[in-house]
Amino acid sequence: MHSRIRHLSRYRYGEPVASGHHLLRLRPRPLPHQNLRHGELAIDPKPSQRRIHQDYFGNPIDYALQIEPHDHLTVTTTLEVEVGDRPEVAAEMTWESAVAWHEGAIDSARLACGEFRLDSRLAPRHAAIVDYVRHSFIADRPLGEALDDLLARVHADFAYAPGTTHVATTVGEVLARRQGVCQDFAHLVIAGLRGLGFAARYVSGYLHPGPGLSGADASHAWVAVYVPGQGWLEIDPTNRCRAGQGHVTLCYGRDYSDIAPIQGVLVGGGKHSLEVKVDFIDLK
Repeated sequence: MHSRIRHLSRYRYGEPVASGHHLLRLRPRPLPHQNLRHGELAIDPKPSQRRIHQDYFGNPIDYALQIEPHDHLTVTTTLEVEVGDRPEVAAEMTWESAVAWHEGAIDSARLACGEFRLDSRLAPRHAAIVDYVRHSFIADRPLGEALDDLLARVHADFAYAPGTTHVATTVGEVLARRQGVCQDFAHLVIAGLRGLGFAARYVSGYLHPGPGLSGADASHAWVAVYVPGQGWLEIDPTNRCRAGQGHVTLCYGRDYSDIAPIQGVLVGGGKHSLEVKVDFIDLK
């Protein structure tokens, strides 16, 4: 799939900002199945300093420093990206075998995914969530089949309801309310899978709009589960599907707090409002 994506984030501040430090995670991650043909990231007002580097997880990140007073911040990303098929991950082994692999002798593969088995701030171990997820993991069930069943249950049991949750909403609250957005469903699934012993990571990006799909109007989030001997299998709990050509990857992390699209420290500013808009244009 060949697309042009425009992502606009506009902050308006109630009081002037004297200075601001910003981390921007809005560039697609280099991947074998994903090719960035063109990318621009514009910041208004123009930063006094700016540089690009990689974060701990290997994600591209822009740093911007603004030291002139300003009453707004507008970040506009324009991307032309091609996404092909991801590597095939059959996940035919039983889920118990996949979990048991993590307990084997330490090697580079286990080290690389080990930290994604641990609790994180927004996806902590939660007994009720583990119990919910466990119902899909019956004895000797193939891992792929168990994950597909979990996706079906989350899609049936939880309503996609923008505006009902926020960044600080806990996974326990999402489970109780049975509603939320893609970020919430990703955290819930990650917390449950980690509680069973899997390595699971948070993936941020964009979703190409299509009939019956939710989460394409802004940044999207989904989950990757490590399958021993094969690699990471990406699943989208919001849309009951595995990630495909319509999923454009930006970053990997333990949860949203690791890879928020825009993070900053401001001097001044008071209360602020935020407008976010994502547009897709199909290209031939």
